Amino acid sequence: MSNLDNNEHIGERPVTPPVGSVSMNYNSRGTPPPLPNRLVIVSLNVAGLKPSKAAPDGWDPIPAFHKELLKYKPHIICLQEVPSDSTEQDHSLFVLPGYECVGSRSSHCENVVLMVLKEWASHVVCTSNIHAPAVLGTMEFSVVSGGTQKITFGSCHLAPFQEAKGKRFNQMKIILEKIQQTNSDTMILAGDYNMRQEEDAKVEKDLNLRDAWKEAGSPQDQQYTWDSCDRTPKGAPPGSGPHNQYHGPDTYQYTSRYDRVYFRGDHILQRVTNFQLIANNPLADDNPFHYLSDHYGIVTTFEVFK
Repeated sequence: MSNLDNNEHIGERPVTPPVGSVSMNYNSRGTPPPLPNRLVIVSLNVAGLKPSKAAPDGWDPIPAFHKELLKYKPHIICLQEVPSDSTEQDHSLFVLPGYECVGSRSSHCENVVLMVLKEWASHVVCTSNIHAPAVLGTMEFSVVSGGTQKITFGSCHLAPFQEAKGKRFNQMKIILEKIQQTNSDTMILAGDYNMRQEEDAKVEKDLNLRDAWKEAGSPQDQQYTWDSCDRTPKGAPPGSGPHNQYHGPDTYQYTSRYDRVYFRGDHILQRVTNFQLIANNPLADDNPFHYLSDHYGIVTTFEVFK
């Protein structure tokens, strides 16, 4: 359901005003939780929660999504392309032990969603009244040196297609202006940016953002979050995979780094200690074409200075 440069963008619709069907606008209360030594962020485009074209008949993707999301024990979960009829708090997607959904907002394709650790949820001030496809959550943490530190997390899904790079840049400016209003010096914004490499320099320089993949050393084997190419190993039977055929065997084959994590806040986020693709392998050994989503997700770990 995403970014098919040579195909119709399935399910595309104009950005609409924010939706508020999920536990919006928490009021921060109580003693702020301690800032952990590291922060783990997971981001994944769930492709409308639809099974891939290569999935077995009757296959339910929800348990597989749960398993993948919980595997990395994240503090924050950012999701994109969550169907509108799935943004109720009691939907099975959100029944994740230890987590709570704190906000959602519509995008050009379904909804962006932000989830946090359950014990953090009551401390989140959620912002979704943004004229851009993102949902933000701002928290205060107690630090060992005394006082508190404010951090804003966000999930986003920017405009698709190569020709929309100007629109994407403007959407980023709007999101960052909203973050500035939270008086938060530290921010982590993860999601499906739909960006191309040619957009990197302007976003990083003009908006003063750091790219977590680059900060992790630009690992080439963790680069592409969209890879619809046939990866059949040399010497194996032709076409035997692995090959993400989420949209079927005739899907246009290409790679791109659509999904990203950008951040600010050097004084708190000291360094990226891990950047890793997730959901980037077939779900079964006997079916090398069946993947969880058309996108691969990201898990990013930050070392935190307290």
